[in-house]
Amino acid sequence: NQIEETDRNQAYLTHIADSLMTYFTKVHNPDLGDDYDYYVVKECKGRNFFERTGVEGRVSPSGEFYIISSLTGRPVKHTSISVVSGGSEATTSTVAYDDELNYRSGGTETITFTGAQTDTIGQFLCNNPSGKITLRFNGKKSVSVPLSKDDRMSLIRGFELGRAMSEGRKADSQRRLLEQQLALARDQIARTTNVD
Repeated sequence: NQIEETDRNQAYLTHIADSLMTYFTKVHNPDLGDDYDYYVVKECKGRNFFERTGVEGRVSPSGEFYIISSLTGRPVKHTSISVVSGGSEATTSTVAYDDELNYRSGGTETITFTGAQTDTIGQFLCNNPSGKITLRFNGKKSVSVPLSKDDRMSLIRGFELGRAMSEGRKADSQRRLLEQQLALARDQIARTTNVD
């Protein structure tokens, strides 16, 4: 039955998310509060992300995967990033400069990419788990750097964790809907049976 199938799927997704969570640590900034908590792979915790060039995959407690890009010392006014391997590449959507999601300070350009903007990058890296990957910052001009091992793992594992958590939430919603439909059907049967 559909509820049993949904339960199996939910259990599988919970197992995947729990397994992946062992690679992550929660980051909490008391000045910002719980709304700004996120998970990051353990290799990335504690490093000053905004003083280097690279990317970092993060996952919100609700399961949203997002990417932070940081470009230091090379002003290109980037609005998107690409990952390139051989003749293939994936690029985020463009995030225009707004001093919020895309901001610049002290020679560092930083962008937060969310939602579908990140899926193309995450899926591309999952499909290309080995081999050389280049990270390209796209703006007025472009700058390319090798994608570091830690940055690559933060993107792959972040994408996988976010996907498992998101699919788990969908399965939970599906189960609740099926339970409501079953309760309604039972209620209708009971009312129809009691009419006689």
